[in-house]
Amino acid sequence: MVDAHSKWPEVIKMKNITSESTINVLRTIFSRNGIPSRIVSDNGPQFTSQEFENFMQLNGIKHIRSASYHPSTNGLAERFVQTFKQAMKSSSNDSGTVSKKLAQFLLAYRNTPAKLMIGRELKTRMNLLRPNIDNQVQRKQEEMCERRKTYQREFKDGQSVVVRDYRDKNKWTPGTISTKTGPVSYRVQVDPTTIWTIWRRHADQIIDSNISSTEQAISEQTTLDNNISSEHGNPTENEHRPQKPEEHKSNQPTTPVKRYPTRERKSNKLKDLIYN
Repeated sequence: MVDAHSKWPEVIKMKNITSESTINVLRTIFSRNGIPSRIVSDNGPQFTSQEFENFMQLNGIKHIRSASYHPSTNGLAERFVQTFKQAMKSSSNDSGTVSKKLAQFLLAYRNTPAKLMIGRELKTRMNLLRPNIDNQVQRKQEEMCERRKTYQREFKDGQSVVVRDYRDKNKWTPGTISTKTGPVSYRVQVDPTTIWTIWRRHADQIIDSNISSTEQAISEQTTLDNNISSEHGNPTENEHRPQKPEEHKSNQPTTPVKRYPTRERKSNKLKDLIYN
């Protein structure tokens, strides 16, 4: 049996080919792949019996039989039968049972239609010679991601913190976490001794006031902010560099270069002279 869309073959070893045995085999195939919409077969007695026709009608399958003495009507199955017979004949001298040879043949033959039938390629011994690098690349990417992963700061409601202050020279102001507004953003109540307001700050702009390294963290954050502001807001070094003194120019006048050739003018002395 061959699937017309993907060319996926099904080969079942049978002791007899009665209608009952054929129906049992089809039930096994349908349990794995589902019930097809139609089946094309030859005019064998197992396919023309009333029992088989009742099985087709019960499952809603349209049964099409090929014309007598015209096997090309079911050419897909006939072509596979010839290929299967040639493969079995070629492996007649190999050691192993018929079941083993059949399994090896189906594994090699199904490798191509497997992409359409089950949505993936089958793994064979050829994959050992050329391993799939997708898994290696994915593993390396996960290792690099874990290596570069930074510590994500988390704050709780009511926690005492210091937040970035952009109003005056004092760049950090104490406050208390009010609510979490996003994955990395918070609302902070500023110390009431200054102005009782609520600021919204990013986690990078908030530092826990209870940790021992608060001063060091503030120093590092301030240095980072200064570097960013110097790149975008401060004048560059080129603006403060003294200009080079102009080179001394000579006081001698220079003759301008004429753009057009000089016009040749005739003398006015012979203007009134008449030639005979």
